[in-house]
Amino acid sequence: MPWVHRVAEASEHPEILNFTARSMKSVVLPMTNSSFESPGFVDQSGVIKGWEEISPMREDFQVKISDGRNGGHAVSVVSSRSLSDNGIAHQLYQDITFNLETTPVTLSVSAWVWSDTPGGVFLMLSNLKGREAVSAFHSGGSRWENLTVVYPYNEKLSLLRVSLATRIGTALFGEIRPIATYDDRFTKILPDGCNPLRERATYLKDERIRIVVVGNSTVNGHAVADKRATFPYLLQLKLEAYFPGRFEVINFGQCAWHLPPQIITLDKAFNSNKACDGATWCGGKEGQFSHKNVLIAEQNADNNTPTISQLKPNIIIFAGMWNDVWRVLKYAGWGIPPNPDEVNRIGEIPISVEYLRAVLNYADHPNEKNYLIADKLFERAMLPINPRTLANLQFRDYISLKKSIEFARLEDNARMKFRYLVEEFIRRSQRYSDVWTVTFPSRFGDSYEEAGKKLMNAGLVPAEKIDNFLMNGYIDAVTERIQNKELTLASKELGAKTLNLSKSFRQQYGAMPISEQFSMGYFLENVEDNVHYRYRGNEWIADQIFLGFFNEFMRLKR
Repeated sequence: MPWVHRVAEASEHPEILNFTARSMKSVVLPMTNSSFESPGFVDQSGVIKGWEEISPMREDFQVKISDGRNGGHAVSVVSSRSLSDNGIAHQLYQDITFNLETTPVTLSVSAWVWSDTPGGVFLMLSNLKGREAVSAFHSGGSRWENLTVVYPYNEKLSLLRVSLATRIGTALFGEIRPIATYDDRFTKILPDGCNPLRERATYLKDERIRIVVVGNSTVNGHAVADKRATFPYLLQLKLEAYFPGRFEVINFGQCAWHLPPQIITLDKAFNSNKACDGATWCGGKEGQFSHKNVLIAEQNADNNTPTISQLKPNIIIFAGMWNDVWRVLKYAGWGIPPNPDEVNRIGEIPISVEYLRAVLNYADHPNEKNYLIADKLFERAMLPINPRTLANLQFRDYISLKKSIEFARLEDNARMKFRYLVEEFIRRSQRYSDVWTVTFPSRFGDSYEEAGKKLMNAGLVPAEKIDNFLMNGYIDAVTERIQNKELTLASKELGAKTLNLSKSFRQQYGAMPISEQFSMGYFLENVEDNVHYRYRGNEWIADQIFLGFFNEFMRLKR
């Protein structure tokens, strides 16, 4: 029988994972607040003054040592320049020297920073030879945030310059922690890429609190190029700076991953289904997720793809965004063969949801009866249909059609499917660990129409492409709305802690002009991709997760 063949094929996969002890430790590099210097300022007598001396002489900035967070001390900087001055109002710097003989090593600096102005303050690292890295901006709001900057270049160093940069407003820099982290997770893995994982995951569980971050390309971070610039690893470095040796963060993200194979990967088999647009790296025809391949384990040549439960996590952070809703709203243009029917229903339930229920039931109880139930629903769900879909429309066409029953059903089906899958993932994950969830922002959210006009006027979006830009903006906005609402509600109902970073982003930067948002460099430069983050955007995400779950980290560190 077909089901016997598929299960037998899966069972023939030997247990070849090789779990080894992780080698990770950190060293705090020496630094003191009073040792920061200012770029040379020459007074009228021609003598170069330090910041303690020039501060009373300058009207555009003031620097001093003041009270900091939790009774500590901080470097205080007040800048009277404006963002329109197009540059850094002031930098305080300190050169740190070190002798790092062990490799590989990652250099990073974390600091608690207070600022009253969004986009006014950040950290910087440089090698004094033109290479530099910058942190995310402080979001303002007259509060303390934790910023981290990582030096992501593979080079031998004996000196690195740490700069506290203030463009505008008042800032306090305290608890500044430069650390060198020795970590072997990026060694002896396959060449870097989108699939399956960007770091070794097969490490034995030790005394560290293990956090496994599950998601798709946003978690994988392939768009930012360097493996150390993903937000899970940035979170690792932040935790290591303040709670050394206490936490371990694993990046368990794949490009184009979806919730159904993530659910299977929890405890049954690593399923890297990548059916997205038929491209070879997405699996093409053989990559389609179905009951026929759901129990077939997959392995990379480096034996680096365990199930999530095999990792023995203490916390699972679910951060899988975009793909599952996109597959409904854009499904006619995705997948070879085509995706299941995302429009029609059995009663009030989308056919795709009924089919996925049958698939997961078969995966839980693999027998002939359950296989045939899934097989019958598969045939029904894969019937060829040709409805109008969002992916095939121009925005002006959508405006006249958006009140149609078909489109209302499509969006509602996307909502129901995402809610079902999220609840399944959370419930099943809670068998093994605590679950936290995170939602992410798109670049424009509901402001995509206003953004489109301004980008077209600025020449960043050609007039002939504006309809396509607006259509994609609409789909991203709907997807963001659905995910924010359903993931938040499901998390609260099931007792999972949750962070809505989409809401945080709008609160922090929503009033900022679009041109200024672009200059922050959080998202990819390609304005047609508004959901993937550059290095600086990943730092912002790590900052917000560290801050949003800080009380939990404090509780767990004890």
